[in-house]
Amino acid sequence: MQNIVIIASGAAYGSESLFNSLRLAIALREQDESVTLKLFLMSDAVTAGLRGQRPAEGYNIQQMLEILTVQGVPVKLCKTCTDGRGITDLPLADGIAIGTLVELAQWTLAADKVLTF
Repeated sequence: MQNIVIIASGAAYGSESLFNSLRLAIALREQDESVTLKLFLMSDAVTAGLRGQRPAEGYNIQQMLEILTVQGVPVKLCKTCTDGRGITDLPLADGIAIGTLVELAQWTLAADKVLTF
């Protein structure tokens, strides 16, 4: 069993970086359900965790996050990053929580692989 941490920092809809990290996370779970996967969103990616997103067209980041959280994948948003954007107290999508750099450090030390987007 592998322990994989994915760190994403791209804007939810400003680039495809976050989208591609979620595509990979979903594919990893589909390939091997025994993979322990954790997702930490930083910088502009933290806005993806906000509840009620309705993109006009294309992919839906919130739906992709929900697929992962329903499968038990922990998804954390960097508290420093949410504070900086004034969104810490806004409602988050189900299964998503605010996290800290200390938690990310612990996840990183325990991981077999750390992937950054």
